[in-house]
Amino acid sequence: MDGILLVGHGSLMAHANDSLYEMAEEMKRRKSIDVVEVAFLDQCEPDIPTAILTCVKKGVTRLHMVPYFLSKGYLMRKAVRIAKEEEANFRGMTIRVSEPVGADPRIVQVLLDRIDEGLTK
Repeated sequence: MDGILLVGHGSLMAHANDSLYEMAEEMKRRKSIDVVEVAFLDQCEPDIPTAILTCVKKGVTRLHMVPYFLSKGYLMRKAVRIAKEEEANFRGMTIRVSEPVGADPRIVQVLLDRIDEGLTK
């Protein structure tokens, strides 16, 4: 069974984490995948190992980890390292890691839209 793990940095302010949960729900709706979990690198739970264990308990054997980061910097490397360590703990589980968001032209458009919204207020 396939699953998605959306990974973000995390914040001590709970409302700051809400957008990641909203993104996960939208991913679940659009991809018709039963298991979509959220994990955080720092500050809050669930962390990556806990979220991976949740996926395993739900029957996931192929996990697609989607880092919600802009670049392949420190946070991305840390998330990949943790995921690979966890993958070794579960026989039959594979974890594929997507590229970070990066400088995708679609993100540029979102940023330009935000500028336009700000100018009209």
